[in-house]
Amino acid sequence: MAGAPRLQSLPKDLKIHLLLCMPANDVGRLMLYAPDFAAIVREANLEKAYENEDAFVVLSGYRSRGWNFLLSRFRDTKSVTPLPLSVTDRYLDLLPLSHCNGVICSRSDKDCVLMNPSIGYCKVLPRLLSQDLEEVNTFLGFSPSISKFKVVALSRSHPKLPFGNPRVLTVEDKECLWEWRALECDIADHKPESASDMSSVCINENLYYAAQLLLPTVPGSSSITMAMICFNLKTEAFVSCQIPETSVSKYTRSETCPFNIRGKVGISFADNKQGQHRIWVLEDVHQNNWSLLLLNIHPNILDMDKWLPHGPPPFRGLTKNGGMVYAKAGVKDLVIGYFDDEQSQESIVEGVLRDRSMVLFWDYVSGVCFF
Repeated sequence: MAGAPRLQSLPKDLKIHLLLCMPANDVGRLMLYAPDFAAIVREANLEKAYENEDAFVVLSGYRSRGWNFLLSRFRDTKSVTPLPLSVTDRYLDLLPLSHCNGVICSRSDKDCVLMNPSIGYCKVLPRLLSQDLEEVNTFLGFSPSISKFKVVALSRSHPKLPFGNPRVLTVEDKECLWEWRALECDIADHKPESASDMSSVCINENLYYAAQLLLPTVPGSSSITMAMICFNLKTEAFVSCQIPETSVSKYTRSETCPFNIRGKVGISFADNKQGQHRIWVLEDVHQNNWSLLLLNIHPNILDMDKWLPHGPPPFRGLTKNGGMVYAKAGVKDLVIGYFDDEQSQESIVEGVLRDRSMVLFWDYVSGVCFF
């Protein structure tokens, strides 16, 4: 940024005034090249001024052609803004992508990458894979107690083996301090859900992801259930909470990934016979205490004639304020349904998708963070 040295000579109060007049993506890019501006943003706690949580991001495209990030608002889903970041398949695989505080974490076969689409910036983390590792899952969280991101990685050497070898990387201010550290995990034989839309969620100091858990029944036999795995970002300890009813075959697959519902983690299972979403909410991690929230499938979604010939968009979950989100990728279009106490709307955003590929992030905080 050629003008950065001249900007750095300005008085501090004028710098703050200029920063508050600039859009978030410009502020983020300025912070990358002008360290004193970055320091002012943090010291004056200006980052909150650029955040907007009433938004979602769509990752669209096809790997051989690259991926694009598109930003929209739940209050105006027909308005879609391309974000200044495009990612090739070298740095992106359609495995669970996690996001937190405006940053998205993805991994390819070789690299783990942090991205802030709002400012068009990405950073490759130190290499984790070795020749004996077949697959790696990564999860991103933000620890308020230290104001830093952490990336958790689980790996396995064969598709038939459970995940293990947990490691964590703290995104320190100095990149030379970025390194993977080994973790202890007493949860044996668990497999994180690996569908493209099964991302993790970070709530306060806890990072949650859904996993299949192998439970012994009688000697020589076992059963598969579904669990919510909680990783505390402060203590770096794992806790496993079995989701009720998931040992019954009817509810072994969830219809959503974990999501934030008013400060607690929830996950939904479809009950199509009753026309309901069965949402289990984890009330107490250490007591494995759950509550059940039953929500009727929204009547606009049940109007099947409206969605012919391809069917209605599936339920994606709830926003942290309780709004219901439905979304589906068409041949070239994105169908979004958003329903809360104040509004009910469906939108078809035309011409934004290619080849039916989509990953949706809601409760996205578009901000200026660059790790």
